[in-house]
Amino acid sequence: MSSRISERQRQALRRANEDSMRLTTESIQQALLILMRNKPFGDITVSEVIRRAGVSRSAFCRHYASKKDILLIPLQKATQEIYAYSEPGMLDGWRRLFRTVADNSGMIRVFLEAGLEQEMLRTADGMLPHDDRAAVLQAMWDGLIFNTIIEWVRRGQPLGVEEMARLCFSCTLGLMRAQEAPHPADDKPPERRHSRTARHI
Repeated sequence: MSSRISERQRQALRRANEDSMRLTTESIQQALLILMRNKPFGDITVSEVIRRAGVSRSAFCRHYASKKDILLIPLQKATQEIYAYSEPGMLDGWRRLFRTVADNSGMIRVFLEAGLEQEMLRTADGMLPHDDRAAVLQAMWDGLIFNTIIEWVRRGQPLGVEEMARLCFSCTLGLMRAQEAPHPADDKPPERRHSRTARHI
């Protein structure tokens, strides 16, 4: 009998390893979220997380370098979902954005408690276009959008989705118009304006 592993067996082993890794990471994530219901993020230790998850420290270290790393994958997924709906030029875009945020507000509060606000913005920055001008403009919108989202969720969403959508749409309408306006040529000298008195001298 051959001792070589067939391709089918190799694929089965790969799937089993992937399932095991997914189960480990999901168990660790859930353990942290459960612990955070009763304890501040900063007071939770890795030992508590792995004990709650039922995994070894070596298994934890294979996947994460720190406690904050546990939240990075769900944070990136939530940020990408929010980013996909960020259409600041349209009222419906603002509505979709704030509905998405409302649906993810529980996880966003977890990110805020863990001090991961800047990670949300860094994730969005990683999706900027390559064109310099477009990237700068998108970075401006990202900062505006994500800071608004963070403050809205931090304050317990005191304004509803529709009110937030209309407020943000009206506040940014002028910015959108300015962004779309033609830019004067840099090398064109400013037009001289003579006073009425000067023309009569």
